[in-house]
Amino acid sequence: MSELTDRQVVEAVLSGDADAYRILVDRYQQRVYRSLCWMCGSSADAEELTQETFVRAYYALASHKTEYKSSTWLLQIARNQCINFMKRRDREMPYEADRPPASGTFVNCSAPAQPVEQAERVEHARRLWLAVAKLPPDFRDIVVMRHVSEMSYTEICDVTGLPMGTVKSRLARARRRLLEALSKELEPSI
Repeated sequence: MSELTDRQVVEAVLSGDADAYRILVDRYQQRVYRSLCWMCGSSADAEELTQETFVRAYYALASHKTEYKSSTWLLQIARNQCINFMKRRDREMPYEADRPPASGTFVNCSAPAQPVEQAERVEHARRLWLAVAKLPPDFRDIVVMRHVSEMSYTEICDVTGLPMGTVKSRLARARRRLLEALSKELEPSI
């Protein structure tokens, strides 16, 4: 049954096969969780929000337009859940700044590395994580969607409701801020 397309899974669930929903959860749970970690900065909050996202999605399944990717639809629900959660808590986004929430997200693990190289990769990922964590939420969300969730510009527009020009502009400005932050960190202190 896992060979079914997302559209077929949605149709099966809407036809009364509630167990088929597990296929969507299995396909997208890690992606949603990883994105929420970056958006809200806390793995514990991300776990709770991931569960809430899939519960909300289940009850809204009839409104899911199958011409849109399920991943985009779920990430839109997750983003809205995160925004509402942060408003409810009326607090700044907490970040577990000592480590990236999804370990290995920015670490290139495609090629085996010597221990020193691997340590450098992990340190680079940590510095990048800290720089991303300091971005304003509007910039951080778009960086996360583009580089962590690997969403297209069109998908980001669908999730955020922003025009293409705004998405591209925010991403460019966020990248510039990240480059500046990382460059300052590498400058030798006198």
